Amino acid sequence: MTQEAADLLGPLPPGMVRPIGRVRLYGPSLRYVDLASRRYRFFATDTPALMAWMTERARAAGAEVMLRTAFREGAQNSGSVQVNGGKFTARLLIGADGGRSAVARAFGLPGNRRFLVGAEWACPLTTEPEALHVFLTRAHAPGYIGWAVPGPGHLQFGLARLPGAPVDLPAFWGFAAPALGLPERPEVLGERRGVIPVGGRLDPVYKGDVVLVGDAAGLVSPLTAGGIHTALAFGDRAGHLAADYLTAGGPHPGPALARAYPRFRAKGLSRRAFEALPDAALDALACLPALAQGAFFTRRRV
Repeated sequence: MTQEAADLLGPLPPGMVRPIGRVRLYGPSLRYVDLASRRYRFFATDTPALMAWMTERARAAGAEVMLRTAFREGAQNSGSVQVNGGKFTARLLIGADGGRSAVARAFGLPGNRRFLVGAEWACPLTTEPEALHVFLTRAHAPGYIGWAVPGPGHLQFGLARLPGAPVDLPAFWGFAAPALGLPERPEVLGERRGVIPVGGRLDPVYKGDVVLVGDAAGLVSPLTAGGIHTALAFGDRAGHLAADYLTAGGPHPGPALARAYPRFRAKGLSRRAFEALPDAALDALACLPALAQGAFFTRRRV
């Protein structure tokens, strides 16, 4: 998680996050450059614990949270939105259900088409790699990166790549483990997999009284694949707009959010250029401290 996202969440409970102020960036040859900042940090998270904490904050604010209640189908009828065959009825539905949004499909809104596929292991912290270790390697993570980061209580080791071949974490471990001082064979405590949309912002992002936010709206940087900051920022804005619309006769949230959402045009072009870089260019990037410092430690606005 980036500094910007952590700032939006406010003070975070100890034990759920681990701040990291140093990055070691490796090229395909495992040459690396060390980067650091006193003013900007990344945060490794215990994601299940953090999500549970955020859920309790929502409940404390008055929200009714219904877990294990999936969206299955929906329809719009005469000023209301019917969900799951009429089991739920709302004046406004906000689809914040990820890169493969079921809400978007149900209401005829566009869906994401370009993705990165990724996987991450949780492993014991047998060593203390006190940095966010980032690997540029077309052999294992074409189109994106691999990473190793000391999280709260365990090592987070993973990669994301362009689709077309399996995410091969064992092969990536064999490549990266010697540089990190990790054992030859991993001890895997857990694994998670997923997709990251990198096709840019979708259009339209609303239809009638259904509005998309976050990954469902394509609000993920095509270049960095970062979407937590934009999801939190525009999720907060959507909540305020919805409250104003429903309780005070304010404007519909859909047009307001559509005007405010970033389009990522330049980052989309940069992604295509990055995907085409050969290993020699990636090695060169890993040896340019000024460029790398700006890429990792520059604050970004939504």
